[in-house]
Amino acid sequence: MRKEWLREEIKKWKEENIINEEQARLLIERYSLDEESVGGTIRSLVILGSILLGTGLIAFFIKDIVNLSLFAIPIITIILFSIAYSVGFYLKYIKKTYENTGTGLIFLGSLIFGAGVLGLTFHGYRTVFPGFIIWGAGIFPLFLLLKMEIIGSLSIVTIILWRIKSLLFSGAVSSVLLLLLAFYSYKKKYFWMFTISVIGLSIWVMKLCLGLKIYHGEAIYVLWGVLLWSAGLLLRKRKRWSILFLKL
Repeated sequence: MRKEWLREEIKKWKEENIINEEQARLLIERYSLDEESVGGTIRSLVILGSILLGTGLIAFFIKDIVNLSLFAIPIITIILFSIAYSVGFYLKYIKKTYENTGTGLIFLGSLIFGAGVLGLTFHGYRTVFPGFIIWGAGIFPLFLLLKMEIIGSLSIVTIILWRIKSLLFSGAVSSVLLLLLAFYSYKKKYFWMFTISVIGLSIWVMKLCLGLKIYHGEAIYVLWGVLLWSAGLLLRKRKRWSILFLKL
């Protein structure tokens, strides 16, 4: 509340020529009044709340699966994620007054969609892992439409989780998908999507070494780490990646 008051006062002082633009900027930096930093904190809290709510729904669908019919799961899922998407889109893109809340609701809608998909796959196969690729494929078009990196990051996480229990063919497919997503994230400067994709590829390299029982497989994994580190040093010199390394 005090920060909000001080931010308004600085704005008035600037309008009344009591302070100039540079002095206003210094005051904002000194007292951490930047709206983007405040908005980032709010966004983090809203997204954390969405994760907890979504996780609770996933646990509910899987734990109480015997008490729900096969038709109840998709109906509940469609109703809930339609409400979350509609209200979130309205707040973020139409009303534009509660953008952080809108972001959280859209993210929550993606989690609700995933909860329904995992519930259905568990109902049919008694395992949730086949549902992860359906979940990721279902929300990725939303990322392409809205350009929300958090949705794209969630999609990549689902691919990695699908990869954990996938067969050889689907494992190869998921590894290619991660490689393509890493390249796409590199071109579009999506920091978190790129980071998660590289982590997924690293897990694939580790599983490959263990699965093929390669002699001194740990040495290959260390070599992979050195390769990533060297690539990071090379990319750091490129102007297009300066924003990425500022965030590290």
